[in-house]
Amino acid sequence: MTEQRRSKPIDRESDLIRRIQNLAHRAERTAFNHSNLVGPPPSQEHLDILAEIRALTEQAVAARLGRTTRLPRQADAVENAPLRAPAL
Repeated sequence: MTEQRRSKPIDRESDLIRRIQNLAHRAERTAFNHSNLVGPPPSQEHLDILAEIRALTEQAVAARLGRTTRLPRQADAVENAPLRAPAL
């Protein structure tokens, strides 16, 4: 007898991993938009991305422990957002 695969949890888990990876990539790209290591703090966009990464990670951990949580809003892709020049 072959083992029956449960595609739904695997699909949800791979979707979470993909979203977390995309957000981490965006966070890296936006971390230095308006700052450097000795400059002002990161932009609000960067902080929002980090908060969403944290929420998705907490949801992934909760899913592994059998708890249900609500998915946070998915962030817009960086490629679709217009680039803004920093205010001087």
